[in-house]
Amino acid sequence: MVRAALAPGGVLAQARVVLLTGPESVGKWAVAEEAARAGSQHPADIARHRKLDAEGVRKMLRASSYLQECGVRYILAGLDTASDQVQNMLLKFLEAPPDGVRVLLTASGGVLPTIFSRAQHRRLGLLTDEQVFQVLVQLGMAEDAARRHAPLGGGRVRPAMEGPDPQARAQVVSVLRALEAGSLGQLEIALRGFTQEAYWLLLSWATESSSGRFRQATRDMAPWFGAFASRRILRALGGASPLASPGLTAHAALVPLCPEP
Repeated sequence: MVRAALAPGGVLAQARVVLLTGPESVGKWAVAEEAARAGSQHPADIARHRKLDAEGVRKMLRASSYLQECGVRYILAGLDTASDQVQNMLLKFLEAPPDGVRVLLTASGGVLPTIFSRAQHRRLGLLTDEQVFQVLVQLGMAEDAARRHAPLGGGRVRPAMEGPDPQARAQVVSVLRALEAGSLGQLEIALRGFTQEAYWLLLSWATESSSGRFRQATRDMAPWFGAFASRRILRALGGASPLASPGLTAHAALVPLCPEP
């Protein structure tokens, strides 16, 4: 649907600034590239700033008076690493982009409201396993391997390519062993340095273990846990308040599951 909206003749085809948001590694940049190639006459018509920084914005501002003359029709810019300062610099360009020049922005989060107010916004959701499979094959992965890896991405391409993070898996197994043992001290140690990847893997394990259908996690991560115990963990994680770090969030959710010493 987003591709159709961006294609020539689509509802966003004439928008001067378009912002594509969504989870990491779901194809936002690829969609922007596809739209730019479809609407341009020559590869040189596209200027790319995959990780927009201050110098990239300065180049846009310096070139703003002659972008049309030099052939540029599309500017692609990724905002995932752009600081608030860089985004505020970008506003000067977005307030009056050159006639005929379209700006396609991509971001997974952290976009200033002022950027939103100057762009037509579309959000991309998670991919299906079949879509992830197709992308993996296009990137050169053998079909049988792509079939095995696609569900591991949870709707995203990069995690499917890389497979489960061994460090995150080890952290999750340590946490689950501590909970199974009912050891608060062991749990405290296991949660030290708990990463975002480990947190999401723990949540995936609890969700999948509750239903008995494993995709991102695996049954052998905690074969001693039954559905009742995993649902208890899932409820605790789901009811945790959002805190500053995945370690603190997991700590707040899981410590009450251990008996008092």
